[in-house]
Order: sequence, then structure tokens, then C-alpha cells
Amino acid sequence: AYAVLLEGIRARGLHAIHGLLMPGVEALSAPVFDARGRVAAVLTVVGPA
Repeated sequence: AYAVLLEGIRARGLHAIHGLLMPGVEALSAPVFDARGRVAAVLTVVGPA
């Protein structure tokens, strides 16, 4: 199940969580790639649902 989740994240280029870890809180994350195509960082925005 985890591998399928990662494949979807790679295909979309981002991942959103809606109240999974804390009710009423949503998060959106996207990878930042370096010149070689490797993940160098991740940007995450968290806010109220």
C-alpha cells in the first residue's frame, strides 16, 4: 500500500493530507529537485481545513 501511495505522489508531484493527523488541519507538500533531478528539499504548507 505504501509503494502505491509513493507512486501516486511521484506522478502528481505533490501530496495533500486532509485532517489525517489532526482533525481540521490540512497540509500540502511538494518536492524541490536539484539540477540532477534528486530531491533536495520539500515544501509544505499547513493550514486550517
